[in-house]
Amino acid sequence: GFGESGLVTEKDLTTVVRLMKQEREVAYAVVAQDSMQLPAPTTEAIEKYYQAHADLFRSVEQVRVDYLRLSAAELVKDYQPTEQELRKIYTEDSSKTGSATERRAAHILIPFTAGAAGDDAKKTLAKAEDVEKQARAGADFAKLARTYSADKDSVVKGGDLGEIRPGVLPKPLEDAIAGLKPGEISKPIRTEYGYHVVKLTALKQATQKTFEEMKLQLSKQARQRKAEERYYEASEKFRNLVYEQPDSLAPAADTLGLKVETTDWFDRNGGRGVAASPRVVEAAFSAEVLTQKRNSDAIEVSGDTLMAVHLAEHRPSTLKPLAEVRPQIERALRQEAAQNAARELGESLVKELSAGQSLEAVAKKRGLKYVAPRMIQRDQAQAFDRRVIEEAFRAPRPESGKSIFGGVDMGVQGYAIYAVSKVKEGDPGTADTATKERARTFLGARRGSDYFGNYRARLKQKADVKIYQEKL
Repeated sequence: GFGESGLVTEKDLTTVVRLMKQEREVAYAVVAQDSMQLPAPTTEAIEKYYQAHADLFRSVEQVRVDYLRLSAAELVKDYQPTEQELRKIYTEDSSKTGSATERRAAHILIPFTAGAAGDDAKKTLAKAEDVEKQARAGADFAKLARTYSADKDSVVKGGDLGEIRPGVLPKPLEDAIAGLKPGEISKPIRTEYGYHVVKLTALKQATQKTFEEMKLQLSKQARQRKAEERYYEASEKFRNLVYEQPDSLAPAADTLGLKVETTDWFDRNGGRGVAASPRVVEAAFSAEVLTQKRNSDAIEVSGDTLMAVHLAEHRPSTLKPLAEVRPQIERALRQEAAQNAARELGESLVKELSAGQSLEAVAKKRGLKYVAPRMIQRDQAQAFDRRVIEEAFRAPRPESGKSIFGGVDMGVQGYAIYAVSKVKEGDPGTADTATKERARTFLGARRGSDYFGNYRARLKQKADVKIYQEKL
């Protein structure tokens, strides 16, 4: 309620749009970090950095684990079903090894009038019987449908219902169609919608595929059944054995005829192969496996694969020797020193400029990259560096023809010195609708947020609450 209650007047909107459309003439120069000539870091500085940032130089904790994998696919890799087994499946699933009977039909719907009963229903039936009589006499069924049928979906297609799929049509209608021969016309069939006169337009009888045609599919089906059967039995043994023999995976491997394998090193973010599974990683770094050195519980990595892991080797996180990380520290110290030097030089140049020198002259004297003055708006990031634009529009307005100078830290790129020499106010009258709406939304959201912030601060002020800052 508070957040959406920010009121924006036309005067407010005009002010914001004028600021959004404001233009400033800005130039800037960059003191690049890589231009700084600095001495190499001292041994003392390197050792101090090493001690202060020890957490940066610790090796990542890693493990290698032995693992046992039970896969349904592996359990049947040598299994070949016999022809007897295949024929048994063929016989059992004969209803699934053929094509279904396909029927197409057209109908004419003679609808009931609202609340039809008694004589009204008889009138509807009489009309349907007349349509049936015309159809049987040889009249074009499609023309009759276009003339008499109330089914808007099929009437444009001459009453065609398309292929009849089970459960789509009312049951009396579906049953009647099932009893027709191709070209045969039904007697009127009553449903909740009225009376239907139906013509079967096409019939394709179901066909049964031969055993030889189905053999490959039957073999896959048999292997799938056997895999499920063996996996169900073996998975129970697998779970029990890795739990009851917690000191090694070998007993489970010997009993089930599996092979114990070992991963490469991996950390808590995972690794390659089986170590890419989050569940395996979680188990490998669990207290049960890592500290107690016991088998993990069975891990269900997929619907037909179980795994268990046991710790093979553990590399705890350790502080790397200084000699190993010395080049890394030197680079960090050089970058830090270059960044500080660029900032210090930039700040000193801002003071020089404020004393009366021009930015272009200072840039040329110091060999700095210089970007000549141009009029820009706040949203012209493609023309200037975004950080320079933001700082330039935060700067005060130049007065009496004197430029305003400032600086902005650009991280690894160095330090930018900017000059704002002119300000041109935006004209709200030239702003398009989208700009005005964006300004209205922005200002309304800011005010709504302020309203709520003030309300919450007042509640906090009035409430009897003690805050223990040292515990936050």
